[in-house]
Amino acid sequence: LEGFNRFPGGLDLKNNTTGTHSVFTTYSGYDIMFHVAPLLPHSENAQQLHKKRHIGNDVVLLVFQDEGSEDYSPSAVASQYIQVIIVVRRVPQSEEEKAAALPCQYRVTVVRQRDIGLFGPPLPFPALFPHNKKFRSWLLYKMINGELASYQSPLFIKQLRLGFRSQLEDLATKYYQEQAATLSESVVKSADQALKSAGRFFNTLGGKKNK
Repeated sequence: LEGFNRFPGGLDLKNNTTGTHSVFTTYSGYDIMFHVAPLLPHSENAQQLHKKRHIGNDVVLLVFQDEGSEDYSPSAVASQYIQVIIVVRRVPQSEEEKAAALPCQYRVTVVRQRDIGLFGPPLPFPALFPHNKKFRSWLLYKMINGELASYQSPLFIKQLRLGFRSQLEDLATKYYQEQAATLSESVVKSADQALKSAGRFFNTLGGKKNK
C-alpha cells in the first residue's frame, strides 16, 4: 500500500497503519479497493477494532469460503451498515474433474436486509459459476448494484438527508458571513461619505468670516 497512487478506499498509503497489502481492481473504468480482513492489522483485542473500523463500515460484504468450511452466519460481523452479504463457496471437485483439469466452480449465496430492494444481475439456479472472467464481471456488477440499492434504504436516506442538511447549513452560514461582511463594509463607506457631506454642508452655514 505504501506509495500506491490510486483510490485508497480509506486505507493508509503512507505509514502502513492499515496493513502493507490489499486487493485492488478496476471495473468499467472505476477503481475498487477491497478491505481484506486477513490483510488488515490484527490485535489481541477481541473486538479487532482495526478490522471493524473498515469492514464494519462497509455496505457490501464479500465472504470467500474454501470447500469444507463451516456455513457462514450473517451475524458474524455486527454492523448496522452492512446491508448485503455475498458468500462465495468453492465446490469440491471429484477425482475425475481434477484429472480432466476442469475449472473449479463456486456456489454463490446472496443475503440482504429486508428493506433492500431486489437488484441485478439475477442469481441463476442453481447458483453455480465456473472460475472465469465472466464470473468475475458478474460478481463485481452484483456488488456495485448491491451498494447502490442499499443507498435507497431508510437508514441511508436518513443519513444522506442529514448530510445534505449539514452541507446546506454550512453553505448558508458561509454565504451569510460573506454577505454580512460585504454589507458592513458598504455601510461604513456610506456612513463615512454621509459624514463628510454633512461636514461640508455645516461649514457653508457660517458664511464668510468678518474682517
